[in-house]
Amino acid sequence: MENYKNNKFEITPEEALIDGLSLISQKLHDFIDGKRTNIQPVSELLLRLTMPREKTSVNSEDIFMAVEQITSILESMIERRNSGLN
Repeated sequence: MENYKNNKFEITPEEALIDGLSLISQKLHDFIDGKRTNIQPVSELLLRLTMPREKTSVNSEDIFMAVEQITSILESMIERRNSGLN
C-alpha cells in the first residue's frame, strides 16, 4: 500500500486528449439540447484551435488547459442561453 502512495500517477498526452475530447463533446451535446449528431469532429477542431502553436510537442498540461478554456466558454454559452437574456 505504501508503494502505491509513493508512485505518481502520470497521464499521457494521448489519454488527456481522449478525456478532453470526451468532455468537450459532452458540453457541446448539452449546448445543442441533446440532439443526435456527431459532434466529435467539432470537439477535435475546437481543441486543435485552442492548443499552443509555438510548441513542437504537446504535453498533458497543455491539453488540460485547452479543454478548460473550451468547457468554460461552452458553460457560459449554456448559462446565457438558459437565462433568457438573448
